[in-house]
Amino acid sequence: TTASLVNACYELGRHPHWQRRLREEARALGKDTIGQEDFDALPSFSLVFNETQRLHSSVPLFPRRSINACELSGVEIPADTLLMNAITYNHVMPGWWTEPQRFDPERFERGEHKQHAFLFHPFGGGAHKCIGMHFAQMVFRIFMYHILIGHEIQLRPGYDPDWQYIPMPKPKDHLPLRLVPVK
Repeated sequence: TTASLVNACYELGRHPHWQRRLREEARALGKDTIGQEDFDALPSFSLVFNETQRLHSSVPLFPRRSINACELSGVEIPADTLLMNAITYNHVMPGWWTEPQRFDPERFERGEHKQHAFLFHPFGGGAHKCIGMHFAQMVFRIFMYHILIGHEIQLRPGYDPDWQYIPMPKPKDHLPLRLVPVK
């Protein structure tokens, strides 16, 4: 969850118009604190969360083991074979995503992620879906609400981080940023 927050701060620092959009939603709610009952009034927060997860998946690979022998795209896979689902690739596959490397939270309004059941799955799926998914979404909304309602996230001009990917993706320098009060 902290890696997701750091990566969202990075993307919001690069895209101030999204900060303004989130701030406007937060201020329209007119509350000092929020709870789960307020989340529907903050739809852009979900869009930014999902797009951040798409570009910076907290878990880059999901290991699985084949139960039976099978064939996948012409490749024979024996039973009991370790397989890796590369989520980081699924989330930027050309041909499935419009401008896959571009930060575009509105792609989730357009339903781009619904073209295939496992095109977007930062928390896994099925019986192995992350138990902390809803907690992470809740923490993201509450944290960003409190930051953005009164502050602007600013990155250094020209900031281009060197990324660490294991165990979770984040800038190696821990994302130096400024929180500037806004009225």
